[in-house]
Amino acid sequence: MLYAKINNKQEIQEFPYRWNGRDVPEDAVLVDTESRKPERTWDKNLFYDNVEQVDGQYVLNYKIEERYDTQEDKINRLKTEVERATQRNEKRFINQVKQIESTYPQEERNSWPTQRQEAAAYNADNNVDTPLLSVLAAQRGITVSEMVSKVLANVSEYNQVYGEALGEYQRNKVLLEQVVLEDESTWVYFDEVSV
Repeated sequence: MLYAKINNKQEIQEFPYRWNGRDVPEDAVLVDTESRKPERTWDKNLFYDNVEQVDGQYVLNYKIEERYDTQEDKINRLKTEVERATQRNEKRFINQVKQIESTYPQEERNSWPTQRQEAAAYNADNNVDTPLLSVLAAQRGITVSEMVSKVLANVSEYNQVYGEALGEYQRNKVLLEQVVLEDESTWVYFDEVSV
């Protein structure tokens, strides 16, 4: 939250307003910094311009300026940023997968394909043979049907979490691949990358 200092005529005296202490001073008003905020792009700088009173609310206006002096500077910077974002996207996905899988030892994960296959088969026909799930259920003191329910719930949860990570990774990868340095109309894709 940002505040502005106002005088007794409700005019802005200082923005942003900073003070010592925890309590908000009486001459401070909350400023809406979002409603007029333009979208940020990689090649523009965004600055505070002024605060104005609109319908009893204080609203921040912004000004936008070019970040680079020449087209060559812009292209060189974009090339660097795309390379960095590509590396961050790869590392982020790998780390997310490691985080997801860190909950279970590799030895247990090795059984997942068989567990999934048996659970799906049992779910379609509960008379099918389920050697692994039968042993797991017996060891846990539950029925095969209960074991199948647990496996299917875990598969669904894993697919959701993994799918979100993979989908974001793939989305970013496609966007980064669509940026062509020689074609300025493709540069907007870089602004859509979420890494």
